Amino acid sequence: ARTTYSVLELFDTKKVVLPEINSLRGASKHNRYAFLDENQNSTHHQMKMFLTRFPDDGKVVVGGNLSQTDRHGHDRGAAVAKAIELARGTDLGAHLVLKNVHRGKLAAYIEANF
Repeated sequence: ARTTYSVLELFDTKKVVLPEINSLRGASKHNRYAFLDENQNSTHHQMKMFLTRFPDDGKVVVGGNLSQTDRHGHDRGAAVAKAIELARGTDLGAHLVLKNVHRGKLAAYIEANF
């Protein structure tokens, strides 16, 4: 069986799709891998809706840089933080912090000084 594909082949054959998050409402996604990236601005409702669509045979990765959120006050990154808190101490998830992620000089300067 073939095990390697180009990115274009994955999209053309629908092995990889990029649905809008709203298309997940009311649907369970069995035997799927899902990546929700740039998630630092999600609301509690959006996070719950996303995470509850995947049964035990699904895998989910949620990514987000909380220093890049544009939400303010008590809601700042709260949905991502809540997901991390709920998974802590269980076998349901893990929390991974990436350090030294390469960014452009301007982005790194703004993040450090803004």
